[in-house]
Amino acid sequence: MSDRQKGLNIAYEERVPVASGRHCCRHIYSNFKAQFPGILLSNLFWRATKSFDVAGHNEAMASIKELNIEARKYLDKIPKITWCRYTFNTGLKCDHVTNNCTESFNAWIGELRGKPILTLVDGLRKKFMKKMHKRYQKGCMLTTAITPKMLGKLQKIGQVSRQYELTMASTDVFEVGDMNKSYIVNLSAKTCDCGAFQISGLPCKHAALGIIYKREKLESYCEHWFSRDKYLKTYSSMIHPIPDEKM
Repeated sequence: MSDRQKGLNIAYEERVPVASGRHCCRHIYSNFKAQFPGILLSNLFWRATKSFDVAGHNEAMASIKELNIEARKYLDKIPKITWCRYTFNTGLKCDHVTNNCTESFNAWIGELRGKPILTLVDGLRKKFMKKMHKRYQKGCMLTTAITPKMLGKLQKIGQVSRQYELTMASTDVFEVGDMNKSYIVNLSAKTCDCGAFQISGLPCKHAALGIIYKREKLESYCEHWFSRDKYLKTYSSMIHPIPDEKM
């Protein structure tokens, strides 16, 4: 994910042409807002961006066109695959539309950014060495099948799901009524018409309703990337200490 710098786009095409690329929607919106301000356009922009299904995206884009056709034309010039959530590669199981993790990383390295290159690299090595070990220790103490953050998300999803209407078709296939729309869920395939299940890797609110009805655990339907085992494997490798050059 990048901030739409032309140099980065060219580099991606030349060096990693098969990689999935996204643009940070916070940067897109910053440029969009400069030309098309207003709270209503802002809300519609984020609706268009964050929609997991094409219908929701199209509804938001149609509303933008009604408000300001030039705003719609501006957004149409940006490839949807780089900023519209519903187009994201479902194999990645990542629904992020902003690059906030990079901003957090920049804050984390702090004053190291202004240091000479060797000091910077060695400083990062020490910070990562400490971070990797700390997170591995944290993972060893986990008692849940998935990470606490994902478990918290599932709890919220489960609470929201109770307001919808469920119609079972088979053990794993059912229909969920959400306001004036219906969504088909297939638990064995881990799919829902809303798209959130496939893109995020977590049961969506529609799938959660059926899972709860079956008296099963929501975490059983999460992608393995969010499991305690994968967390431990991620941080199990050690970044080795380096002796002083004078030793």
